[in-house]
Order: sequence, then structure tokens, then C-alpha cells
Amino acid sequence: MTAQQRKRAYTSLQQTHLPALEEAGVIDFSVESGDIDVTEQMETLDIYLEVVPTHTIPWSVYYLGVGLVGYAVVLAITLIGAWPLTAIPAQGWALLLSLTITISGLIHTYRIHTMRLGSHTTPPEVKHNP
Repeated sequence: MTAQQRKRAYTSLQQTHLPALEEAGVIDFSVESGDIDVTEQMETLDIYLEVVPTHTIPWSVYYLGVGLVGYAVVLAITLIGAWPLTAIPAQGWALLLSLTITISGLIHTYRIHTMRLGSHTTPPEVKHNP
């Protein structure tokens, strides 16, 4: 990153993003000292973030990879007739790719369900009026 790019990012943070986050109540930002403190409101944003445990990839990247591998296999079979890929008929590859996507979707759905914040309680942003 060049000095000019760092300066642009710093200016953008100082003039736009940090004041907007403070206005939303997510952070406390002091222009004079440059100190940033996270507020309790930040916890309510966790439910909107994709949770990616250490040493794993985001699901969006995984699905992109599955699609690219499928595309590469189709190209290898149709354009260059690459053996041993041609030993399996096209319907077999279609079935394998469909099965991979289906199983991936099932695992993804299960993981989202089990990682949902407050799945047995009221979400943190819902206020109770007695």
C-alpha cells in the first residue's frame, strides 16, 4: 500500500466512516485523541456477520470453488477430452456435481442453524416492554 493510499483510507475513516458508526451508536469516537471504543450496540451486529471459524473458508468462497471445479471439469472433458475424466459419462459428472452442491447446502444449512445467535432466546436487538 502506498502512502497516498494510506492517507486516503485514513481520511475516509476520519471524515466519513467513524462519524457514521458513532452516529449509529456502534462506537464512541474522539476526534481529538483518535480513540475508538466499541459500545454494547456492537454486539447486536454480530448476528449479521458471517461467522468463519479459524482455519476454515467462508461458504461463499467454498461455493465459488465448487462451481469453478465443475466448470473446469466440463471444459477438460469437452474441449480437450482429458483422460481419465472422459471415462465417466457426462451424466455421471452432472450427478456428482449436483450431489456435491446438495450435500454442501445441507451442511451449510445445518451449520447456520447451530451457529445462530440466541437460537433459544429472544434476539438481543428486541427490547421487552413489561
